[in-house]
Amino acid sequence: LSEIEIPAGVTQIGVNPFARCASLAEIPVSPDNASFRFENGLLLKVEKVPSEDPDALPAERFTVVAAVPALEEAIFPENTVAIAENAFLGCYQLKAVAIPAGVAVIGPKAFYGCVALTEVFIPDGVDDIGTQAFASCFALPMSGVSIAQDQPMADDAFADCADSGVKSVREPEPTPTPEATPTPEATPTPEVTPTEDPTPTPGPDDGENGDRGVEVGPGSDA
Repeated sequence: LSEIEIPAGVTQIGVNPFARCASLAEIPVSPDNASFRFENGLLLKVEKVPSEDPDALPAERFTVVAAVPALEEAIFPENTVAIAENAFLGCYQLKAVAIPAGVAVIGPKAFYGCVALTEVFIPDGVDDIGTQAFASCFALPMSGVSIAQDQPMADDAFADCADSGVKSVREPEPTPTPEATPTPEATPTPEVTPTEDPTPTPGPDDGENGDRGVEVGPGSDA
């Protein structure tokens, strides 16, 4: 098979029917087909996501359904959310794959038998890597696989790769510690001004009479 076109009325395609069609260079899609798109060697299933804004166009999300066998580099569109089962099966010249952020699922045998593959980057956030997703990639050393430490995957996702070494596991990013709120400095207590001694209140014996003594009236004995 060297030529095929997806007509306007096609809305569903099964598990990669074009795998191992070595002579297939393109999978053109009718411009009137709203369900599929072909770009950069990838056949994409298009999902329309309604916007909350009634005046805005729906957003698009993509699932990679198939790739042409001669593909050497996978260039994924923005908003790719999944790589379907067998999507890259038979892509014998594919050398490196960087799964984009936002992909949640890598289906079973998605990259099965990509014998030239030597590097794989899988971002955080992938919910599942299916059975034999990268199996029989004979040139892929496990040290060439960058993957999160707690990545969920099938036990045989990397079966029969180049070696049994340890994958290049990324440590989870540390959760930043919130900065402590500085304690406000205490307001200094104002110094107490010493109270001056009050002026003594004159007593009954004080004052002018006390200073003069007793007056002797006229006629008194001296």
